[in-house]
Amino acid sequence: MQVGAVIRQRCAWCGGILLDYDTSHVMVPEGQEGPTVAVWEVGDFVLTHEGMATLVVSVDEQALPDNACARLDPKITV
Repeated sequence: MQVGAVIRQRCAWCGGILLDYDTSHVMVPEGQEGPTVAVWEVGDFVLTHEGMATLVVSVDEQALPDNACARLDPKITV
């Protein structure tokens, strides 16, 4: 979601922040209309750890880490 110059993307499951950009601080090449930043596609399974994030290509419920938000009780992620 973008509000003004800020783009924030949250986990659809638990609400954790995946991305938080203030595009007013993004350099824009001469001739380009505005800043372009990368965001995760809706439905991507993203693994985050200590400020880094990566896309998990194949999601197998049995292989989820113990601390995966998808393992949380659905009642607390609503």
